[in-house]
Amino acid sequence: MATPMIRSDAPKGETIDEGSTGRLPPPPPPSETPDYRPAVAGDPAPGAPGGGATAATSGVPQRVEVTAGAVRIEIVITAGGPGPAVAVRGAPNDGAARETEKAVRPWTDPHYGNRKGYDPEFLNVAIPMPTIKTPSVVAKLEDGGHRLDYQNFSVVMHRERRLCLITAANVDNAPRRRRPDPSRKYGRGPLGGLGEKDKELWFTDPRLAEQFQLPDRFFTRDEGAFDRGHMVMRESVCWGDSYLALRRANGDTYHTTNCTPQVAGFNQSSKGGRWGKLENTLARNLKQERMVVFAGPIFGEDDWWFDGLDDAGAVRVQIPSRYWKVVVGRRDGALVAFAFRLEQDLSAVPLDPELDVDPDAWREELVSVEALDAELPQLGFPAVIEDADQFDEELGRAMAEELGVVRPG
Repeated sequence: MATPMIRSDAPKGETIDEGSTGRLPPPPPPSETPDYRPAVAGDPAPGAPGGGATAATSGVPQRVEVTAGAVRIEIVITAGGPGPAVAVRGAPNDGAARETEKAVRPWTDPHYGNRKGYDPEFLNVAIPMPTIKTPSVVAKLEDGGHRLDYQNFSVVMHRERRLCLITAANVDNAPRRRRPDPSRKYGRGPLGGLGEKDKELWFTDPRLAEQFQLPDRFFTRDEGAFDRGHMVMRESVCWGDSYLALRRANGDTYHTTNCTPQVAGFNQSSKGGRWGKLENTLARNLKQERMVVFAGPIFGEDDWWFDGLDDAGAVRVQIPSRYWKVVVGRRDGALVAFAFRLEQDLSAVPLDPELDVDPDAWREELVSVEALDAELPQLGFPAVIEDADQFDEELGRAMAEELGVVRPG
């Protein structure tokens, strides 16, 4: 480990050991970078309506593998100069190579104009997204707007932190909306068009400048320090009236604009699934099929720094240690809201490969909407959510006990 240094930005005179921040080895050789999805028939041409940046136009290498007998040939295409530069590498085509897990971009609808995003009338009463009190912190889209609309959810990005400032999602748990075509398969693999050995390759949003978002490389070249945590859960927004709608929602959740660095293991259902447990338990208790979920990081000036990599090279990013989530639904016809704060322990980052992840590193609290609002100076919750807050009600106390979360006061 590097010789400890004391950070100059330590809050209130405290000392913070800079040597505890994450550090990475030199960038890996090109042969170790994940595969990029090649253009397929039906994708719009670069610059066409509904089309986004492609590998050939954005400077991102596009890799294509061609198998010929016992030889596997890899073609790497990189934009530059009057025409693309092409590098060709060959390798034995053995069975082990074919079985290796590879990163594949999930199927994505490139026509972003058909996304409506978050619907404030989803619960048959107006529930607007929280107000942005400090517009200067928001990343602007190429069209001048600031809201990234996806299938069943929306995201607003923080321009300096390169992470979402807020996400807003409509959740529908009705079985007919979860499986609109019973003849189809609805798992992560089928919806994303992934093979048995494939894993999802996250990707940036072409509507937003690269400097305002983190690429997949930041999360995959971090020595295992972080999981790519879905801020909007994939399962929450995979609903609709058609199989295509679910495929579109599934792919949209893998934009890195919906990704936040969470301590490895805490975003995986097999290791506790703490982030999704809140929504699932509330949905079961409210006995309502529809909910609205707002979520995001709690940005602090004293957040730990992490030295990592993005597509341009070395990058230094502050990692949030706390997150918030507000779930709004109905119970017996009345609007109810629950606000949560989750905190993660970053003291062991980057995690040692042999170190077992301790789920107790998460601290979960049910808090009042008013208290959460005070911790988010850049945002303001609408009155309709504050009026529906259950923190001081019997339902809030019961839910805190069932969820096993702390209820301050």
